[in-house]
Amino acid sequence: MNTVVNWHVRAARLATRLFLLHLLWLLWTLRGAVVLGVFPATAAMIAAIRHDVMAEHRGEGDDYSIRPSWSFFAATWRREFGAANRLGWLLAAGWAVLLLDRHLVATVDLGPVSPFLAGLLSVLTGMGLVVTAMAWCLAAHFAEPARSTILRSVKFTLSRPVHAVTASGATAVICAVYYVVPGLAPVLGLAAPAFVCFRWLWHTGVLPVPPPRRHAEGAPIDTPTEVLA
Repeated sequence: MNTVVNWHVRAARLATRLFLLHLLWLLWTLRGAVVLGVFPATAAMIAAIRHDVMAEHRGEGDDYSIRPSWSFFAATWRREFGAANRLGWLLAAGWAVLLLDRHLVATVDLGPVSPFLAGLLSVLTGMGLVVTAMAWCLAAHFAEPARSTILRSVKFTLSRPVHAVTASGATAVICAVYYVVPGLAPVLGLAAPAFVCFRWLWHTGVLPVPPPRRHAEGAPIDTPTEVLA
């Protein structure tokens, strides 16, 4: 009985945490007028999820109250504003090119090569979804430029396809649950898929464990890991 109760308590705490992160994501997205705020807000949200995972790994107590969550989110949003926008707009540019190619193949008669190009673009679209999901998780864990993060994500997807696909697949399951139960989407938003993706990726053991760092005031924080050789 205690096990069942503990499981329900943990599930309720997690749902509350994800709801809070979703609200913070909305607020800080609006703060950047959406266009300049959505990518830093996404980076801050995943950084907060990483912070929770690191705290659990070290056996530290979690603090899901509003004030520390707001402070962490605000500090990360400001710190990652430029880097997150560069990463987000580079990924958006890649998707724009890919979607334009799909539109051209679907509307222009290219003769016998059309089926081949359509199949190739389908594969690239699937790979693009995985790379995009991995890029944001890796950006939260490694301190490196946006282009290096995308390159690392591509290399990771190609060298560890099982880990990359399963993490992205777990994210897709959450999206499928949103489709079946639409009411969950406005409550948990991107927080639930991001949590599942990073948590799954962490449990695969492919991400290095960073040493704890300390803020100038003495409070422990989790900054991105330095780039590994």
